[in-house]
Amino acid sequence: MHFKITTDERKNRKRLYVLRALGLVLFCAILYLVLCVILNYGVLLLEYLKISGKSIFQNSDTQPLENHWSFDPEYLVNPPRPIPVGLILAISVVLSFFWGWKIIKKTERFWETIAIDYRPDEIDGTSRWSTDKEIAQILTPIEKARLDTCEKSGLILAEDAERYYVDTSTVNTLVIGKTRSGKGQGFVLPSIRQAALSIEKASLVVVDPKGENLENTYALLSSSGYRIWMINYRNPMVGMGYNNLYAIIREFKKQMVVEEFNRDFSKCAEMISELSYMHTMNAKSDPIWPESAMALLSAMIFYLLDVGFQNDEIDKLNMYTVKTFFLDKGTREVKTPSGQTLTELDLLMQALPLESHARQFYATSRFAEGEMRSSINATLSSNLALYADTGLAKMTGTTEVDFSGLSSDIPTALFLIIPDDKKSRHKLVAITIKQLYTELVDLAMEQARQRLPRRVMIIADEIAQMPPFPNLDEMLSVSLGRNIMWSLYIQSFAQLNKVYGDNETRIIRDAMTNFVYILSSDPSTNKEFSDMLGSGTKQFMTHSGEHGSFLESDNAQSHVKGRPLLLPDELNRLKEWEIIIKIDRHFPIRTIRTPFYKLGLPVIPINEMGISLRDTSRESYLMKYEVNRHRDATISDNESTQQTANHDLYKIMSTKENQNELGVLIKTITLSPSFSAALDAENYEKAILVAQELNDFGTINQEEFQSICKIIAD
Repeated sequence: MHFKITTDERKNRKRLYVLRALGLVLFCAILYLVLCVILNYGVLLLEYLKISGKSIFQNSDTQPLENHWSFDPEYLVNPPRPIPVGLILAISVVLSFFWGWKIIKKTERFWETIAIDYRPDEIDGTSRWSTDKEIAQILTPIEKARLDTCEKSGLILAEDAERYYVDTSTVNTLVIGKTRSGKGQGFVLPSIRQAALSIEKASLVVVDPKGENLENTYALLSSSGYRIWMINYRNPMVGMGYNNLYAIIREFKKQMVVEEFNRDFSKCAEMISELSYMHTMNAKSDPIWPESAMALLSAMIFYLLDVGFQNDEIDKLNMYTVKTFFLDKGTREVKTPSGQTLTELDLLMQALPLESHARQFYATSRFAEGEMRSSINATLSSNLALYADTGLAKMTGTTEVDFSGLSSDIPTALFLIIPDDKKSRHKLVAITIKQLYTELVDLAMEQARQRLPRRVMIIADEIAQMPPFPNLDEMLSVSLGRNIMWSLYIQSFAQLNKVYGDNETRIIRDAMTNFVYILSSDPSTNKEFSDMLGSGTKQFMTHSGEHGSFLESDNAQSHVKGRPLLLPDELNRLKEWEIIIKIDRHFPIRTIRTPFYKLGLPVIPINEMGISLRDTSRESYLMKYEVNRHRDATISDNESTQQTANHDLYKIMSTKENQNELGVLIKTITLSPSFSAALDAENYEKAILVAQELNDFGTINQEEFQSICKIIAD
């Protein structure tokens, strides 16, 4: 294969050849001059020694050396006699080709090295540890004894003997630490303390396994002017009440007070779907089961919202009521006049208008029959079983926590205590955080700059132990602009991947600015974090050839090789309380943290805080879901007879002998208020359309539908 040489390359080659030739000539000339000087002064030295020897034997004075050593320009160009000039020139030429060529090549390499845009010690990587001066520029240095002078709340990322170094910017942080690695003592508790002592105190939302974070900081937060809330999913009776339907109820009531044609329940439907999803999701199951259970749960919540509003008891609606309603109405079976077996829940939903949200949600699960439908009901029953706990039922039956208070004039700390022995309750914590985040974003949107006036720090310890938050990647990306910052604590990257999947985990990690490594025993996590730290370049020399060889520079070679700042196995051998921090756009930081317990702050047991759920009766947290007359409920026999008597069609049919057709008409009016309303308005075309939909849905059979068409036609 032949390559065509360009004109520029040809010119460069010619220039190189000329320079090499000039270099050889120059080296030859210099060598000739050096040889001439050496030989001339060598002869002078011999002559001096000869004269000095004679003076010693003849006892005469020795002449000074300077008289024989004076410089003569002729020494540079002419060798001493009788050495011919040609011989010295020939020797110079030979040595020039032997040594000069090597020196020229070495010079070329030197110029090539300094001409490139990187140094030899940076070829395989430029990473290194941040210097103390750089750390002070990246973070805010605060004297340890004067932490209360820090203007903003943030995270203590590093420290030395005299100072803390705080990141006060609005950023997200991912902390990696296995169980018992010191996440709480080394990071969670110091972060809470810094926020409590800062001038602009941030509100805190702390996911607190076992309540240890609250016990260690309760006295500090109280003395710093914080309002402290505790939702205790571990022991609900020792904590404050929170109804996870509260925000949905508030939105529903907001829409019900406006004119009917202006009502918009889309946000309410979104909130209900989200809540139902987080109750029923199961990544290990076939999607049809949790999705159908989600639709069924959403339908019941929408139905009970309407019932509660009509009965003026909507504020008592909670998940315990939903569970009780489901077990009551979803298990009772009735026979229709056509011989079809339905549950009371079926009849309630079929009686709703076709445009009803509850009926639309219910249709998804209603299409299932037999064993499939039983499986859906069993799935939902299992999802709601946790509300059978009396303490949890009471806790979710009242609301003492208003999330808007997190951005009020009073700094607030909300602790969500989760049980490590009751995994089913972890979903409640995820629901709570999702709901408070949604409310905080809504509050931020009402502000002039669409930012909360008070910073909110969400410290989500063991977030990968909880069910996945819907759209967590989007939440992390949007929240910083709303003045909400997250600190996520995980045991390994693999743990996060397992819960959120590869794609969402990648987005979650992209939303992080600070990565903190405490300790992990997962090899893949250690490898990834080692790669994140980057590599530096190490330079070393190798030499080959005989010892003492002169100018054999081609046999002495300089090598560079990249090396990670910390290898994966070195990460796994960090000293106790040693922490590695990687901040975007900066060199990594290696620091030693002081554990929180060494501060000697008081620890207050939860039982001594005076926070407890008020004792209430079952009637106070169970909403009545039976109605006497409601547009979205079934109608009693007496009411249906009275209602049917108002229709002209019924009056006509009552004079006929065919009582079977009359029974079909009464049944249809009873089951469908939409059908009844169409008859009242004498809109018979719409009545037939409604009857057709009832037939398609299976509420009435084909024979009954034909009977209704015949009645209307007559």
